[in-house]
Amino acid sequence: MRGSLANIRKRKKQMKRTFNLLSLAVMLALIVNMLGMPAGTARAAGTWQTVGAAGFSVAVANYPSLAIANGTPYVAYQDVNTAYKATVMKFDGSNWVTGGADLEQIGTCLWEICTSPAWSAKRYMHLGVLKLTFNARSIQGAFTCGPSGGGTNDINCTQGDVIDTFTIPTGTKHFTVNEEGAYTDAEAVGFNIHDTGMSTGTINALPVGSQAMVWVGIGSSNCSTTLSSTFTSFVLANATNPKLYGFYLTDEPINDTCVAAVTAYTNYIHANAPGKKAFILLTDWPGTYAAYRPAVTNVDLIGLDPYPVKGGTYDNTLISHEINNAIAAGIPLANIVPVFQTFGGAGWDAPTASQLTTILDQWAALVPNPPLDYAYSWGTQSNYLSDALVNRADWRDIMAAHNIMKTSISGNAGVGGATLSYYDGTLKTVVADGSGDYSITVPSGWSGIVTPSKTGYKFVPISRSYSNVQSDQTDQDYAIELIKNGGLNIYTGTSKIPTSWKAANFSTTDGKTTTVKKEGAASVRITGTGINKTLSQTLLLNGLKDDAFTFSFWVKGSSIPSAGYCRAQILFYNDATLIAKKTVGCGNGTYGFNQKTLAFTAPGDYTKIVIRFTYNKASGRVWFDAVSLVR
Repeated sequence: MRGSLANIRKRKKQMKRTFNLLSLAVMLALIVNMLGMPAGTARAAGTWQTVGAAGFSVAVANYPSLAIANGTPYVAYQDVNTAYKATVMKFDGSNWVTGGADLEQIGTCLWEICTSPAWSAKRYMHLGVLKLTFNARSIQGAFTCGPSGGGTNDINCTQGDVIDTFTIPTGTKHFTVNEEGAYTDAEAVGFNIHDTGMSTGTINALPVGSQAMVWVGIGSSNCSTTLSSTFTSFVLANATNPKLYGFYLTDEPINDTCVAAVTAYTNYIHANAPGKKAFILLTDWPGTYAAYRPAVTNVDLIGLDPYPVKGGTYDNTLISHEINNAIAAGIPLANIVPVFQTFGGAGWDAPTASQLTTILDQWAALVPNPPLDYAYSWGTQSNYLSDALVNRADWRDIMAAHNIMKTSISGNAGVGGATLSYYDGTLKTVVADGSGDYSITVPSGWSGIVTPSKTGYKFVPISRSYSNVQSDQTDQDYAIELIKNGGLNIYTGTSKIPTSWKAANFSTTDGKTTTVKKEGAASVRITGTGINKTLSQTLLLNGLKDDAFTFSFWVKGSSIPSAGYCRAQILFYNDATLIAKKTVGCGNGTYGFNQKTLAFTAPGDYTKIVIRFTYNKASGRVWFDAVSLVR
């Protein structure tokens, strides 16, 4: 997690305060941890229970927020007794104690040069605005530089520039098993927690963004509280390995024989690899829910596997029944991992696509936003199963839609029916509607290029590039280059008049020249001889009043006198009636290529547009190049 520290100044009883934005991010992370927690998480025996002594402040505590992280309750509030400072307290099991460091800058030392606390990634003092974007998988922060303001700034930045960003990840991770090394295939369907053994090499080779759930295999033949040296050595070697998510300790124990072993392994993990998860899978064997509940074993996550499709029917009550039984036995909802039936065989039916969708929907309604979910199974376990994700493309499509967080890129292509192409594993296309509006759906984190196309049209820009898209991208508009052969580079045969253009009163010295140009192969030169010379193009184009246009061209002059005309014009017609002109002068004298630009709106509804360059001078020369009119 990256954090930014800026000076946010607010008035409270005429006092200016500066707050650490990273601390704000930490508090947001605590709130994120609370999302999806059940109403009963902070209850005991179905009733609310008082913890610790009353009285967070000897004065007034404003704006309280409650969060629960790893079973520990935190309260963030503004303490009037400490001059309105933001304060966080946590319950340590007996008392409420102050948690974290002071959230404000103390003393006169500037943040850039003072020794920063260990939890501060970056800090500086400057007025500005923090924008938070809340997505299903993250909270993204961006700090925008504000005005210099009063006091001392210890960073120089341009007002309006984003000078720091951070991301607080959240959301559900997705686990599957029996991949038999096909981790890339499973990752393509959105699984980011993979089934591995105790092989550091295998774990480190997992796809980018993926982590391992390491199989331990406590069972009736391996139920000792004496931990194996293989296990302890592996834990110590990978305690800080970011590719390791957790340990799959046991699978469907049929009784409480292995409770002590599960507890011993879990405690070792927590003591020696903080943050790594201890996971077990329980089924509806009598008594196992209560025996292995977190309060006894300290496990972090418990998968429940009520598979509802069996005997030719879908049991609509099974999932809710087992969840209720687990909660009643003391398994908090926050610790429950949904297990989806993505298999057929071994006594169960293979779900139809519709039934699998219903399974996902039921779990989502009953266990919203779990930290992990589990699809059993990716592989067929050497044909023990008849159906699994590996051989059911329809199931993979459903799970991909469930697992892969999507973001959208949307805007207007500039013309109806335009095709927008991009790569997401394979070449994909979206066609804009009749008004030019389009929307593309890509996975969160997608990088790539979107390119619009339509026969006879040139788009501005020609494409848009994206990197690590984490939130919806709106207003990704394109304009249409209306002028044909605007580069003045295409000619037919020996003609010196560019194709799609018409010339009037040109002499043999006028027209195409390849020796003086701004870009491309050629420009158009016009020499003054005292007569009216024009270069024009007519566009038969229907449009409405207030359509927005940008007209631009490059021009170079040599000894252009002041008398006469050198100009470019845009003429709007409604049928045969001229309704308006837009004019841009060329300039007099001698000068190198410079660009002329005019932005305007259509003065009325129109059916035709004429672009016309005029040179009516007694002498001098002018060159035109790179002409553009976009709408």
